[in-house]
Amino acid sequence: MARICKQVGKARRRGLRPRLEGLEDRITPTTFHVNTVLDTVAVNLKTGKDASGHVSLRSAIMAADAHGGSNRIVVPSGTFLLTLAGPDNGATGDLNITTSVSIQGRGAGSTIIDGNNVDRVIQVGAGKVTITGVTIQHGRVTGDGGGILHSGGQLTLNSVVVTSNLAVGSAGSGPGGAGGAGEGGGVFNASGSLSLVKTTIASNQAIGGAGAAGTAGAAGTGSVGGAGGPGGAGEGGGVFNAAGATLAINGATFSANRAVGGTGGAGGVGGSGVPAGGAGGAGGAGGAGQGGGLFNLGGASLTGTASAFTGDNVAGGTGGTAGSGGAGTGLQGRFGLGDGAGGTGGDGTGGAGGRAGNGGAGQGGGIFNGGGATLTNTTGLAIASNVAIGGASGTGGAGGAGTGGRGGEGGLGVSPNNPDVVIQDGPGGFGGAGNGGIGGFGGIAGVGQGGGLFNDTGGTVTFRAATPARSSAAIAFTGNQAAGGVGSLGGVGGAGTGGTGGVGQTDRFGGVGGIGTGGAGGAGGDAHDGDGGGMFNNGTVSFTGVTVNLSGNQAQSGAGGGGGAGGSADGGAGGPGNGGNGAGGDGGNGGNALGATGGHGGEGATGSGGGIFNSTTGAITINPRLGAKKGSKQARATDLITGNSAAGASGGQAGLGGPATAGIGIVPGGVNGVATPGQPGAADLFSVGIGGGVATFGTAKFDNVTITGNHASTNDPDVDGTITS
Repeated sequence: MARICKQVGKARRRGLRPRLEGLEDRITPTTFHVNTVLDTVAVNLKTGKDASGHVSLRSAIMAADAHGGSNRIVVPSGTFLLTLAGPDNGATGDLNITTSVSIQGRGAGSTIIDGNNVDRVIQVGAGKVTITGVTIQHGRVTGDGGGILHSGGQLTLNSVVVTSNLAVGSAGSGPGGAGGAGEGGGVFNASGSLSLVKTTIASNQAIGGAGAAGTAGAAGTGSVGGAGGPGGAGEGGGVFNAAGATLAINGATFSANRAVGGTGGAGGVGGSGVPAGGAGGAGGAGGAGQGGGLFNLGGASLTGTASAFTGDNVAGGTGGTAGSGGAGTGLQGRFGLGDGAGGTGGDGTGGAGGRAGNGGAGQGGGIFNGGGATLTNTTGLAIASNVAIGGASGTGGAGGAGTGGRGGEGGLGVSPNNPDVVIQDGPGGFGGAGNGGIGGFGGIAGVGQGGGLFNDTGGTVTFRAATPARSSAAIAFTGNQAAGGVGSLGGVGGAGTGGTGGVGQTDRFGGVGGIGTGGAGGAGGDAHDGDGGGMFNNGTVSFTGVTVNLSGNQAQSGAGGGGGAGGSADGGAGGPGNGGNGAGGDGGNGGNALGATGGHGGEGATGSGGGIFNSTTGAITINPRLGAKKGSKQARATDLITGNSAAGASGGQAGLGGPATAGIGIVPGGVNGVATPGQPGAADLFSVGIGGGVATFGTAKFDNVTITGNHASTNDPDVDGTITS
């Protein structure tokens, strides 16, 4: 058989076709050297030079933004004062950064960027931005981010000082308009990531705007005064970290930052009227002050080098003062017809004083962690000498004065049908009653919670070791305070003045003076609680595998406000008889006077949980040995809660009763009225301090924790509530 062989040849090699390989688009980084402290704009966006040929900080940033890519700006020593006020367009207003850039100063003590209190200092919109070795100070803005507003990308502050910046909310507009929020006095992190490395955030403020006043009632209509608007919130005196944003802290110090709620607007005065005045408008509520050092709604972490929050504070806004009631004036009685008596004067009634605005809450002197937010700490942390104070309530409005109308003059002895026929004259009419308006109640003061740390419902705070084998330095809550707001005075009752009796004609008696009745004084405003001097928890908090000590913290309630004084009363004078000629007819009797009761004192409140307050929705775990490496020092650690205190404060004093002055009887024959002074109100004696170390109403699990040597003014010096292990 013939063999058939298949020849296998070499595969044909494909020819290589030469082609150009596309290179990635790249922009060569540029370094700009600032050489003037003046605030000037770039005329050459390639070099960053201004009209004089120099490179300013502003012109360098403008050029870097135009160049794109990742650039570097070197800033020498000096104070760089921003003077070009105007719209935030880069050439005026704050320094706008829209691309990746590194700004390098010569050290925070040498290179100072000063906002001149006319605008925010820096706004970062995108890119990867690093700022090193500078001080950022004296920024001021209405709204968010007094020093820095970061709204995208990655911002790192390394060895930077952010100090003395202010974010203030807008004032309420129109009658009774609400004040706006002031957020992030030092830094507002709206989105993206913010890193603080060896950075100091100090003496910055976030202040809520004041509410607008309510409208006044129109004179003569007896219309009601309008309510004052609420004050805006002050949030994040040092840093505001928004929902969805991330914040990384490594070796940062937060100190002496402040968040203050705006004052509530005053209530409008009630309009005067015949016969009744309008009620005064209510005062607006004060805004909340939250997160003196840090206000966190996103994800925050503290790692690496130990950090500290010291001397930060929050205060709720003061409630607005209520409007006074309008004056009420009774009509004069009609003249008598024929031998008829003069008509009785109309009653005059003053409008009630408005209710005062409530004080705003003060929460999280050092740190406020909001609902849905997470705060994780894996390093040493000191939270010391921070304060959360509730706002005082406003003062109740005074009651309006009430004045009775004068009694009508008795009729002349002439027949209304025949003027030539003389008949007996008429007596004078009674004077009308004058009733003073009731004084308005004082508002309820704001609560003070979490002097060091406040964790809201749905918030999660975790303190743990970075690794089980290596525990962090001890965490300390020391010398923090939560204080409830002080109640204010109740409104003074309005004066009541009886109308004068009418004139009697010949041989007829004068009218009796009207009764004067003062308005009751308003009750004093109630104080509010101070809870959780070291820490207040509505959500979930855990300290595991780390040592935490709480000492010298205090929860203090506010004092109740005093009751308003009762209104004075003046009886009306009797009317003269015989047209005042003393020929036969007696003068009228004077009116009685009834002074009003003074208002009751406002309630005192409760100081709870000097070290820790755990609410009904809260869950807290403390176990220093959980997760620690077996045989390590941490596996033998014990936490300590000692030297904390919880104290109540006094209730409000009673308001004084109103004085009374009897109406004068007219000679001859008229008898003075009877004067009855008002009684004082009742004082409030409520004052409670419980759970000097811990007050818990939710879930609390503590292991290897010593709670001793704490104080409560009423009971439970160490623990109020149940702790399981």
